[in-house]
Amino acid sequence: MNYKVVVSYDGTNFHGWAKQANVVTVQQEIEKCLSQFFNTSILIQGSGRTDAHVHAIGQVFNFHAKTQIKPKVLLKALNETICPGIHFQSISVVDGLFHARFGAISKTYHYIIELNHFDLFRQ
Repeated sequence: MNYKVVVSYDGTNFHGWAKQANVVTVQQEIEKCLSQFFNTSILIQGSGRTDAHVHAIGQVFNFHAKTQIKPKVLLKALNETICPGIHFQSISVVDGLFHARFGAISKTYHYIIELNHFDLFRQ
């Protein structure tokens, strides 16, 4: 099964999206959570990356798993076990050829440089 996932995260405590040695990243935490749930190694493909301490709303990634789980059940289980700062918004089963990075049609980046108090949810 190929799963498409939409995730948001507060990047304050992460050193970016992509896996790196000796630091905590969003990708590592998600792969750890998925691997524990499916009881096998799961690798994810993100649609893009963020730098250290950068937040994301609506980041897309996909992963393949041999076990078929209803997306609604998977969404609930993962949100109950993922580390603080990461929230899975939606999960769906997609065509086996779907790839979050190579299938992306567009990406939107909003850069907010706050010189005073920062509010993640202000748009």
